[in-house]
Amino acid sequence: MDQQNELPLVLRSAYHGLHRRSNLRFEEHGVTADQFVLLATLTRGDALTQRELAARMPSDPSTVRAMLVLLRKRGLITRDTHPTDGRAKTVSLT
Repeated sequence: MDQQNELPLVLRSAYHGLHRRSNLRFEEHGVTADQFVLLATLTRGDALTQRELAARMPSDPSTVRAMLVLLRKRGLITRDTHPTDGRAKTVSLT
């Protein structure tokens, strides 16, 4: 395999290794690396809609929603109805 074709595989392997190590470190604090990114994103300002949060992370909305459900159960975030859009939810740290 030439270097041009090998690079994507090497990068993917490096990403997965970093992600595994990050998860092990964050496990001590009761969150995953992805949940940490979500929580850190929320520290940067006011309440965000779930869509805004997904865009800032960046992640897909269904993954963000699943994380929010878990973090809400643990009391780390709140999800409230948006003040001007009844269909949207705003998310903030507790």
